[in-house]
Amino acid sequence: LLARDESDELAYFLNEAGSNALNHAQFRAPSRFRLWLGKKGFVVGIEQKGRGFALPEKVGGGFSFFQKCSNAVFTSIDSTKNTSTIFLEYRFQSLL
Repeated sequence: LLARDESDELAYFLNEAGSNALNHAQFRAPSRFRLWLGKKGFVVGIEQKGRGFALPEKVGGGFSFFQKCSNAVFTSIDSTKNTSTIFLEYRFQSLL
């Protein structure tokens, strides 16, 4: 088994959210990756088409990571019981 480096939260998020879409999405694939850039950081989103899934009910590394991630992980406004998009708000660290 490969060790998972949770300290690189962006890479870990992309891996786990993409894996969740492949395993739990109705059509078994992410449909869209989105990126919004800002001055203090960015938001990246992974969207799936079709039926969503209940975010808190699923198990696996990604779901426990989402709960303890130091950056904000959130879902689309529709519902956590029918999640179709997962977002990560990544804030740039101060260089001082």
